[in-house]
Amino acid sequence: MSTIPTDDGVKVNTRTDDTLGRTEDLFVCSYRLINVVNELTACSNALDNMNSSASKRKECHRTIRNVIIPVMTTVSSILIEAGKETAPIAGVKYICEKNERKTIQEVVLNNNSKKNQSTDLLMLKSYLSSKLESHQPPQAQKRPSPATPTPTPTNKRTRTNAVTPTTDEVCIRTPANGSQYTKQEVVDILKDFPQGRSAEKKRFIPFF
Repeated sequence: MSTIPTDDGVKVNTRTDDTLGRTEDLFVCSYRLINVVNELTACSNALDNMNSSASKRKECHRTIRNVIIPVMTTVSSILIEAGKETAPIAGVKYICEKNERKTIQEVVLNNNSKKNQSTDLLMLKSYLSSKLESHQPPQAQKRPSPATPTPTPTNKRTRTNAVTPTTDEVCIRTPANGSQYTKQEVVDILKDFPQGRSAEKKRFIPFF
């Protein structure tokens, strides 16, 4: 940590030095809280285990009473001092204490039916619930599927093809003698077939 030496040899910490020191304290507190979580988890598992010996259970109680609770008390004091040192304006601690009292009233009022739970436990549950909600990743909103555009009717000119008479429209005359076509009659009938209909002509030739 850097300091500024004076003429009489006394080293004076600067504002930056104090802020750096508080920041280091915050990180150390976070590391110790991780230790607390791990130790509490181990104690909880041991106490839940029906096969744990009486000495093991007593050891867990001693750990909670003699180590974990004092560490948490110390961490709380360090965090309060760090908050006062890093506050951008004066009076932030007073504002936070006022907001805390208001929050306690709201939490107790909203959980009036849970009279068997202490105020501290209700505050812990409320704090945990609010933090879990604030750290949840935002859900991806589904984009509405684009509406299928309705095709706009266009005024297209319908191309009318020339109607070509089919073989059904060709009038096949009966033979003059009533029984047998002459060559000239066959030629005249075939002339009535439209052009490009040779297949129809061949289909009717056997009738002659």
